[in-house]
Amino acid sequence: VQYQAASSIKNDVHMDGLKGLMPIVATNEHFNSTIQHNGVFRQALVQGWVQGQLNQNLETIPEDNDIQNNIHSIFDYGGITREEALEKVIDMITSVKDQNGVTGMYPNHTGQADLNASSAPVNEHGESDNIGVLSRYTNLELPMYHLTGWWDIFINGQIDTYNQIMKHTSQKTQRNQKLVIGPWTHGTITSNVAGDLLFPPSVYDINLITSLDFQNLSLGELLGGELVDWFRYLLNYSTDHYIGEPKILIRASNKWQSIGLATVRIPSEDYYITYADFINFLGGFSGLNDFPVQLNVAGNISDFSFEVPADTTRIVPGTEPVSNPISPKVDFEQVPNVRFYMPGPIDDGIPENDGVGNYWTSSQTFPLTSGVTDQDFILHADGRINASVPTNDEGVLSYIHDPDDPIYTIGGGNLIVRTPDQGRNNAGPMNYANPQYAPVTMDREGVLKFETSMITDSLAIVGIPKAVIYASSNPLTGPQGATDCDFFVRILDVYPDGREIFVVEGAVNARAREYAKQLSLGINQTDVPYNNIISGEIYEYQFNLLPIAYTFGHGHKMKVLISSSNWPRYQSNANVPIEEGDFFRRTPGDGLVYNYNGVNYSARPARQDIYFTPNFYPIITLPVYDGTIVATDEVVDKSSTWEIFPNPVYDQVTIRRDEPTDFNVDIYTVEGKKILSLFNQHQTTNINIRGWQSGMYLIKLMTPDGRIFTEKIVKSRLK
Repeated sequence: VQYQAASSIKNDVHMDGLKGLMPIVATNEHFNSTIQHNGVFRQALVQGWVQGQLNQNLETIPEDNDIQNNIHSIFDYGGITREEALEKVIDMITSVKDQNGVTGMYPNHTGQADLNASSAPVNEHGESDNIGVLSRYTNLELPMYHLTGWWDIFINGQIDTYNQIMKHTSQKTQRNQKLVIGPWTHGTITSNVAGDLLFPPSVYDINLITSLDFQNLSLGELLGGELVDWFRYLLNYSTDHYIGEPKILIRASNKWQSIGLATVRIPSEDYYITYADFINFLGGFSGLNDFPVQLNVAGNISDFSFEVPADTTRIVPGTEPVSNPISPKVDFEQVPNVRFYMPGPIDDGIPENDGVGNYWTSSQTFPLTSGVTDQDFILHADGRINASVPTNDEGVLSYIHDPDDPIYTIGGGNLIVRTPDQGRNNAGPMNYANPQYAPVTMDREGVLKFETSMITDSLAIVGIPKAVIYASSNPLTGPQGATDCDFFVRILDVYPDGREIFVVEGAVNARAREYAKQLSLGINQTDVPYNNIISGEIYEYQFNLLPIAYTFGHGHKMKVLISSSNWPRYQSNANVPIEEGDFFRRTPGDGLVYNYNGVNYSARPARQDIYFTPNFYPIITLPVYDGTIVATDEVVDKSSTWEIFPNPVYDQVTIRRDEPTDFNVDIYTVEGKKILSLFNQHQTTNINIRGWQSGMYLIKLMTPDGRIFTEKIVKSRLK
């Protein structure tokens, strides 16, 4: 709602309007993020969310039949049941056609303007105008702190939102867009636990808040984190930069309270407190001065003020009062726009993996424009994954997709999905080797499995992986000819100890294959046609997976799963042809039929064939990260050779240049804070960093003539 409300009107930061936002796990682009992914309906999220909202608003009395009242209920609409109300709402989203004859599952549906801010143009005044020529994102001239996680339900939508803002706003606004992506799910923001992984303390190197004990979170602990620093940065006054001066208002009371034979009204007039004074009052450091009061004794009213004393019992040991005005602790214009956590091996017992992954790093863009190279991983019919293109026909691998017995969702960007035993939340990097999960999601009919050889160094990826599959679909019952199906790719990290950890996934609907392909090529046209496929014919499916950063460690393997269902995260496809502009919404086992060209189709099993020939073979393209991102616009010195070693480093880092030239050394944290600056007059310098926190640091070297070299190092936890 922050994104939506703010983009609805042109903002002027110089007026008394919005000064900034902090959208957390959110999106202003819902179509290919919330509703579906590459044409596949996100059933659990949409249906579960709508049901949750209706459950909160349907419990009213039958006499409440006024459609104009504040809270609508089933009684406002003729007394339909809760279940009928739920179905009508979801049908409106997915199945009801607009005046163009298409449902909300198509990118050219008129409802796109409700789902995507980028589809709702504005005029020069920033007002909604369906023939406007300006992007709605031009309204968002204000700083924003975008906080999300790699396994959030909206991860691709929030990144799209960030990039739309970067595309359509001024340079100053762009310098004040901060995207932070951690190793989190929708419900674990700021935590070090996600799915089946407990991440190391490096998660806290970006200090969002200073304590995760929310039940006992003190004011001092809250004020010490970066989230409050953001509001300090936006809302406070300094002598050379005015952004805003927040105040707390306690409104005048209209209530007279008895105190013995008299009555009193507190406060008797509007009482303003500076933000800092209010925080210090809550923290027990100071009282309130000149608090206005009226006293009524036998009809005689008198005005006076008194000092509300400080409640020193509130003071948390180790905390200090804040200054007035509260000056920003961080100049966010100097902080890289994009900071993200690189998950890596967790407790795998392999010494070579100490310092591999599990650190924060930064860039000015996402996806990255440097430091990554697309690398193809070829899937073979014998289950291998390597870099070799098939030189001969390796044949076909087949599996049966049964719409009423789908592959079960384990892990990923979920919110309302439970594990198969309904015992716990089912999101993030879950362990597929768990005996409760493997038989329903990986080790069963309907899944093809492929695996690399052991990774001898490490494999880091940052960005949006892609997949290409060549496949045919062959219904086992009913008329042949036109049909439909889905394909899913899931990537796992196979640990030497037997764990198989979910990393990332992607989906594509056969009818939406051209739409998905153009998205993977960086094009977003809304009028791409959706067409049924023909039984037995081979089609290319080229599509994006979801955004991810991840490091596969030494001794690990990468596994790829291909299936045609991933339920209940996504709807289980019925394998039936669909009329143009239509959508068939169903649930496994519901017995629904669909009428196509006058023929009723029931959900039917289909044999899916995946091809492995020199012309048709599956490819997973990963954005492989080499760790050389430069998060500045400065020119890098490439005229000479610098050496910075070892990396990772435990106690001492050495900097060496191939020519005896003086140079300056600056070292920054991933938050952009300079922690060391020195002038070096030798070819070689040694810096002791043994006592530093583990994690990622940026070393910036500059010669007297202005040439610059930057490199990132990892401070290891262990020697």
